[in-house]
Amino acid sequence: MTMPHLRHFLFMLIHCSLLFFVSGQAVWGVPKTFYVSLKGRDDWSGQVPLPTKNDGPFATIERVKKAIHQLKMNNRVPRDGIVVEFMGGEYYLAKKVVIDGEFSGKEGAPVIFRASPGQKVTFTGAIPIKNAKPVSDEVILDLLPKKSRRHVLVTNLHELGIEKLSDWKNDPPFLFYNSRAMSVTRWPAEGFVKIVDVIRNQPVDIRGTKGDRIGKFVYKEDQQGRWLNEPDPWLHGYWFWDWSEGRQPIASIDPTQKTIELKPPHHHYGYRKGQWYYAFNLLSELDQPGEWVLDHQNGNLYFWPPGSLKSGKITLSTTDGLFDVQGASDLQFQNLNFERTRGTAIRINNSKRVKVDRCRFRQTGRCCVSISGGESNGVENCHLSELFDSGIRLSGGDRKTLTPAHHQAINNEIHDYGRWKRMYCHAISVNGVGQKVAHNLIYNSPHIGILFGGNDHLLELNEIHHVCQESNDAGAVYSGRDWTTRGTIIRHNYLHHLHGHENRGCSGIYLDDMYSGTLVHGNVMFDIYRAFLIGGGRDVIVENNLIINCKIGIHVDARGLGWAKSSVSTTMKTRLDAMPIQSELWKSRYPKLPGLWKDEPGAPKGTILRNNVGVNCKPDAIHGAAKPYIVNENNIQVTGPQAGFVDGKRGDFRLRKNSAIYKLLPQFKPIPFEKIGLKKK
Repeated sequence: MTMPHLRHFLFMLIHCSLLFFVSGQAVWGVPKTFYVSLKGRDDWSGQVPLPTKNDGPFATIERVKKAIHQLKMNNRVPRDGIVVEFMGGEYYLAKKVVIDGEFSGKEGAPVIFRASPGQKVTFTGAIPIKNAKPVSDEVILDLLPKKSRRHVLVTNLHELGIEKLSDWKNDPPFLFYNSRAMSVTRWPAEGFVKIVDVIRNQPVDIRGTKGDRIGKFVYKEDQQGRWLNEPDPWLHGYWFWDWSEGRQPIASIDPTQKTIELKPPHHHYGYRKGQWYYAFNLLSELDQPGEWVLDHQNGNLYFWPPGSLKSGKITLSTTDGLFDVQGASDLQFQNLNFERTRGTAIRINNSKRVKVDRCRFRQTGRCCVSISGGESNGVENCHLSELFDSGIRLSGGDRKTLTPAHHQAINNEIHDYGRWKRMYCHAISVNGVGQKVAHNLIYNSPHIGILFGGNDHLLELNEIHHVCQESNDAGAVYSGRDWTTRGTIIRHNYLHHLHGHENRGCSGIYLDDMYSGTLVHGNVMFDIYRAFLIGGGRDVIVENNLIINCKIGIHVDARGLGWAKSSVSTTMKTRLDAMPIQSELWKSRYPKLPGLWKDEPGAPKGTILRNNVGVNCKPDAIHGAAKPYIVNENNIQVTGPQAGFVDGKRGDFRLRKNSAIYKLLPQFKPIPFEKIGLKKK
């Protein structure tokens, strides 16, 4: 560069700098970074990662919020956004952090919450328990097993400022030792016992299934007689149906008659002989390290620590959630841990482009991430495990205008969920319009994998196994009872090892009670009690699926003409009338809906089964009343050798080019089996 050119360059640089100084507009392309540390102070600048003599990181998120607000007030937000970097450690949040529009970034310039590279950052809603002492109350000591008495400690939660304690039905707290969940006492220690008989007080008969509405029943064991003086005894049972649980406190026990009566309100469906239950929260069953009992009325927590309190930390989850994002946009959570909260860890409402990426969730009370309203929010590349309830919820869009929300759950591993709330816990649920669920790995749970409702969702390339392990009449992918929730595509998923409670029945993809208008294409179903259950719905297409070693391939019935007929003119008609099916938009999108009510509404019309391949499966179960209404064409059965899998013994169900399937069924399209499941992060 010549001297004149150099002088010109310096002049322009100074000129631009002066313009920036005068206008106050940020023009640089580097994000502004604020640091937060457990060793920080809120009177520091927050722009230095490690404490020095006079400066260092912030101590709280609230201080970061003020700093970002100040940047916006001065119009000094960098064009590449803002980073809030947390130094390693465990951050206890006594209450939810509320993030609103004031904390938003801009499209292409988000506000990013992230862990400092190489450091573990954990947000928790569990308060330390520091006032524990040995039990001295003689009444309590008499209830405890002899071997436990010198080990069990008691703490009064009221003394810690915890006045309101949710009962076992509604978002209860949970106890932890060194971040490991402790077990509420239960009997039997594993499994269930069964109701011998119910006392006939208010008999109920549901389609021939008989029971009683009052929670009083006969037991056969002797153990129940030990619970007479328990301060807060509870039962958890599947009282009437295999898919409906309930937790209820015990009102009284009669050891002479061997009867138990539960406190009202009684379970919605009632109680019946042969159903299973267990008891929990019993001092007389506190006989192992790691167990605990909570006396809600008196606020006393009793527990047997699995290790020394000097080297271990006891905490109790009390915070109802960790982050509450309301009306914000362009916000990201990256590489963070969220643990031990009584409620939902991250709630995102009416927001845009909020992303949770490469985060880990453990031991959340309700849900890990709940997204409601807004548009283009998502959870990606996350690991969710040891959950007391559910994983991810996506809901948004406008059903009446069929406007999609475009929320996403992509490439997440979700397992060991539903540890407390057993039924209708789910790894992922979607509702509203236009959500996408893809490349997730889901396993180990008592109930549903993916629960969906609404319109025009895409569920693809997910792997689901060993779910619905404590329920029957259940589905790994499930929805039901609505003619209008149409347009969802379920394709190229791999579902396997699904048998239900006591191997008595579970479905892979279950469209319950006349659920309609769904395309089920190109899925691989292996070792399942029932691969597909189409419960009388209309306009369902099941095509090009590979069904291997399943007891039943495809079940189709006409329940809307039979035992479920009463719901056609009630629930189904109400939901049909709630949508603008006569509008031009709905007519063009779902042309069969406008005339449905006058066209045998309870019949499974328009359902098509075609180009499906069964391998070592029993014949499909198509009920007689359904046969006249459905199209059943080009479905074949072959043996394992004919299928020509790449390596079926190792679970590789790609088809070789010389597979007999392509010769017997030329219409069959290859399934991209190698793309299903988690992608590399």
